[in-house]
Amino acid sequence: MKLIMENWRKYLLNEVPMHDHGPGAFTPKMPATRKEMDDLATMLTYIEPTGQISDITIGSGGTVDARYTYEDVADSVESAKLNLEKGDYKSAGHNSAFAVLAALAMIPIIGKFAKGARKAAMAKKAVDKAAKSTSKALRSSGDAKLIAKAKEIDNAVEKATQSRKVKKLNYNEQDVFTKHIKDNIPIPKDVARDVIKKNPDVAVRATNVYRGMRVNKEYILKHYGQEILSKGPGTHVLEVSRKFSPRKGTSSWAIDSNEAGAWAGGYAQKEAGPIGILFVGGKGPKDMGLDITKRAKQIGSKQSHFDWSEVSMLGDVSVHKVIITIGEAPKGKMHFPPSKLASNDNIKPGFYGPQTRAELVNFFKSN
Repeated sequence: MKLIMENWRKYLLNEVPMHDHGPGAFTPKMPATRKEMDDLATMLTYIEPTGQISDITIGSGGTVDARYTYEDVADSVESAKLNLEKGDYKSAGHNSAFAVLAALAMIPIIGKFAKGARKAAMAKKAVDKAAKSTSKALRSSGDAKLIAKAKEIDNAVEKATQSRKVKKLNYNEQDVFTKHIKDNIPIPKDVARDVIKKNPDVAVRATNVYRGMRVNKEYILKHYGQEILSKGPGTHVLEVSRKFSPRKGTSSWAIDSNEAGAWAGGYAQKEAGPIGILFVGGKGPKDMGLDITKRAKQIGSKQSHFDWSEVSMLGDVSVHKVIITIGEAPKGKMHFPPSKLASNDNIKPGFYGPQTRAELVNFFKSN
């Protein structure tokens, strides 16, 4: 396919000087250096150079002359080096900018035309490094046109970076949800993100989410200390600032604290372990989740009735409250329901011992 780089050629013809301005005509505070240009020249040795056309000219006799992008890079690199030696930093700046912009435009084809995967990685790294250094140099020049070129380089870097991140996801949403709900297989993080992108109404942000678990005594000792275990049967409410990191890309939480409370469960056990623990999080600026229950119903998943209020949180989750229930309540008394303690923002941190049913009812009426 012919890739005609019209913008580059326009820039080359209209803005990049084909001659120098004379030594000392312009001296930026931090001129482009020879090293960045050497890096780009080396980069060209890693790839097959005829992978991309930047311009085509047709002669009077109908002859076709194709110019390749690598030639733009190579010629501009040499011009930059020459002008640097002359002390004409303004021309060198323009030459460097054009060399970098042309090299950045080659990023999409480097993987195809490089001499092996290792060379492709080396070529991309060289371009990234040269772009960053050249942009910094141009911004420090004090020249409006060179600063504008620095911004153009930064924009091109951003586009190249985004294009590398984009990959085609091949998944069947029904299968993904069935495996997750029925077989408890975590939803891949990139799939969850893609579902949210296509269906913004199933995104869960800036709201409390709850995760109930059963843990052993060693877990409590490691993360919360001996004091939690030393007070005997009861419920601890802790205010924390922690991150919950999933073993894989996502972790299961719930919008309804009662569902998390059911999973925590361990508050009715006689022994110190398993111990019920309930996390409250989801309000961090980067926290985001996929409403599994809502989406399962939207796509008519046959497993949707198994779910209650599940949210698949992507990556680390900010946790601001932890509820831990230890041991068995004495006869005639009950533990504070962890789900109610978790969902009530008026509950202060501290230790809450077992109470009678009437005492619990009165407590929550007044809180």
